[in-house]
Amino acid sequence: MNIKFIFQGVMTSFLLPMLLCCGCRNADRKELRSYEKGGKKISFLSGGEVPEEFKDYQSLSTNVQSSAYKFELLIKSENYWTPNPIRLFYGVGDDIIVEVNREEKEKESGYHYYKLDKSGTITDSLYHPLRGGLRSGFVGAYVVYLSSEEGYYYNTWPLNGDKTKKRIKILNQDLSWTTEKLEKTDHEISLDAKHIFYEAENQSGENGISWSLNKMFFFKGGIWQVLYRRQSFGADINDADKLRALRYDFFRTSNDRQPAEEENFELKFFEKTEWLSYGHAIGGGQAGFSTAGWSGTAYFNLPLNLDSLKIKVSDLIIEQEKADTGVIRYYRSHGSGENVSPFNLNYYTSRNLNYAIYSNDANHLYLVKKGE
Repeated sequence: MNIKFIFQGVMTSFLLPMLLCCGCRNADRKELRSYEKGGKKISFLSGGEVPEEFKDYQSLSTNVQSSAYKFELLIKSENYWTPNPIRLFYGVGDDIIVEVNREEKEKESGYHYYKLDKSGTITDSLYHPLRGGLRSGFVGAYVVYLSSEEGYYYNTWPLNGDKTKKRIKILNQDLSWTTEKLEKTDHEISLDAKHIFYEAENQSGENGISWSLNKMFFFKGGIWQVLYRRQSFGADINDADKLRALRYDFFRTSNDRQPAEEENFELKFFEKTEWLSYGHAIGGGQAGFSTAGWSGTAYFNLPLNLDSLKIKVSDLIIEQEKADTGVIRYYRSHGSGENVSPFNLNYYTSRNLNYAIYSNDANHLYLVKKGE
């Protein structure tokens, strides 16, 4: 056996990762890398001096006046008890509806709703005061109200700004319909209704026998109606069939999330600043782990009104499981030896909007527009 050859092989295998590591530790080494996002391959540069094309990139800050972009504070909430007191969802057409949850110490506590057009202008508003026994939900062109005192009604404010209450018609209110009639009606509703959701209410019956009142709300023939039927006590409604499931919040104010959990920015260049060791705290009872890598400044392109907003973010670490094919994960660096935290950019826009939506904490909502 050639012991010398084996020893040299061991030394070679030991030195190989060290040499690779030393190579990657060279901040001046410029690399053209890529990653996959949304089914497409995106290229970016890493290392070396900042190329001229990236020197006009600016930090994204609501406190900085920039010729590239401007911030407009749209909504502020003093509600520090609700994790995301400002939420956005689409109304009718290109309208965006902003919901603001104001707590009791604020003026007009309750829920405030504002319509935004494609330019970010508030065109209308709606107010729901805090009141026990009243719930409401947005369903397409309608706001549906379920009140223990006033019953059920709706309006067409999302569609045309009309706040007039329209009563929801109750079918089988006395629970006298036969099983055959109930099944036939249920089938017809399922075939033709545009919107359907369910509610259940437990009832105390005679002789101590409790039961559940099932309520099938539906929009058909241009009006809202509700079908009553008796069910066994404790009959549950799936979350997907409840009123709240008919509305999708695409944006919530926060400093630790991003819209729809999807990155809407593209990495173009990564400037290496400091090689350091750092940790990942996994949580859930699992032990964390330590690793090492580059902390630096990332240069991003953000979509804005058919153009790009060019920004840079410092103290970031980027990780990629597999070079040139894997998804990139971004983390905020808190110094050598410290655990990193996830980096999220709570920024949203679309081709139908002339502005972007941004928040850097839970209580402020900004519009971002191109500079003059």
